[in-house]
Order: sequence, then structure tokens, then C-alpha cells
Amino acid sequence: MNRPLPRAYWCHADQAVPGSVHLPLPSLTTTAPGEAVRWVRESVRTVAPLLDRDVFHTMWGRLGDHRAVDGAVIALRRGEPCAFTTATPGGGLLSWTAYPVSVLPLAGPGCLLVAASPRPAAARSVAHGPCSSWSTA
Repeated sequence: MNRPLPRAYWCHADQAVPGSVHLPLPSLTTTAPGEAVRWVRESVRTVAPLLDRDVFHTMWGRLGDHRAVDGAVIALRRGEPCAFTTATPGGGLLSWTAYPVSVLPLAGPGCLLVAASPRPAAARSVAHGPCSSWSTA
């Protein structure tokens, strides 16, 4: 009997174009799409105060859009990645992405190994599904 590999969600932040903001954020792997979206929102909130006032207020408003958050969770459950992207002062670009990945269960409970690279080259330009509405760039 062939069973599909369990699904998990790999979350990370990128600084696509060097700017004035450094991202000291760790990545996350979780088995819950809601937790993946929560990580994106909390990570953006961590960096938002480092940005200029207008970008901060735009980001803050987008993070409170509950329909977009619900859409992100639904998209992840359907196997679609989601992202939040914003421009930084000085021409930088920050993005937070959650990708659905397949995992191989390891010996102990709670141990996960990503089975395939979740980040194809085409994913570097971040505009995926319902979450693309989160872009402030």
C-alpha cells in the first residue's frame, strides 16, 4: 500500500536585493498550515519597526487582513506556496515564504526531514496564489 508522504510547511525569509535591513530570522518547519502563516506574520512584525513609517503602516495593515490570512492557510492546504513581500528603503526587497513540502518521518516523534527541495529557481520571484495580495512592493 503506497501512502503519500506526510505534508509539512517550510517557512523562511529572504533579502532578495541587499538593502538597509538585516533579517535575523530563523526558518521554521511545521506540520500545520496555520502555524506557517502565523510564523510569516510574526516574522514580518519583527522586522516592520526597522522600516520607514509608510512601509511599516502598509505592512501592518496587510497583516491584519483576516481574509488574506485565511486564504493563505487554504492555499497551503491545497499545496500552493504563499508569500509576503515588501520593498525596503534603499531599493531592497524582503520576502517571507511558506512552502508545502513532503517529509520523511525519522526515528523519533517530532523529527522531520524535507524529502525534496521546496524552492525551485522560479520561486525566487515571489508572487504566489492568494498570498501575492500581501505584497507591499
